[in-house]
Amino acid sequence: MKDNKENNGQGERLRKLVMHFKITTRDLAKMIGRSENTLYKINCGRSPLTEKTATRICYWLEKNKSVHINESWLLTGDGEMINEKPTTTHKKDEDSTPTHIEKKNEEESEDYREKYYKLLERYIDLQDRYYKLKE
Repeated sequence: MKDNKENNGQGERLRKLVMHFKITTRDLAKMIGRSENTLYKINCGRSPLTEKTATRICYWLEKNKSVHINESWLLTGDGEMINEKPTTTHKKDEDSTPTHIEKKNEEESEDYREKYYKLLERYIDLQDRYYKLKE
């Protein structure tokens, strides 16, 4: 039972990561060379997230999204999702986006995340019902 709880935690963290970067599980699976079914099983807590898959996810996000994901967080929940790495930002770049646009984007992002979570929870619930009916 403990393993299943740990797997559920890994699935939750994987869903959070996918939502945070606004990518689909299907796209992530393609990018890291895993099947969509593999990531689905991790999302649902049916399979554990392996170190190899976690490493691939972190590598791909760093390479394509320029962000360093804490692999330990992804596997165990320890620490923060994103490791802070020094980045070089220019004052000009920081001032280029008006504050009201940034605030609107954050609100839309939160709304998107909330809707995605609800949809994902519903999908998982329907999948569980489907498997119970098959038994």
